[in-house]
Amino acid sequence: MSDTKICGVCEKNESALTCEECGIDMCDMCKKTVVIESQSPGSKSKADVSCSAIRPASWKKIVCPKCLEEADFY
Repeated sequence: MSDTKICGVCEKNESALTCEECGIDMCDMCKKTVVIESQSPGSKSKADVSCSAIRPASWKKIVCPKCLEEADFY
């Protein structure tokens, strides 16, 4: 028996990632990327432009299609 995991979304391809919300195994074709922008005052200026060299104004989260529709990222 092999130790390869199958994608929990399409159930066809070998999984390479896991959803950062629910933890389901996913392949590269099924992954979705969400860009979340920081809402803290230290990361934004009046023109909504990133002004902090220490803290990023946005980051990426890799999720499955189900969590992309259902989860609240903001």
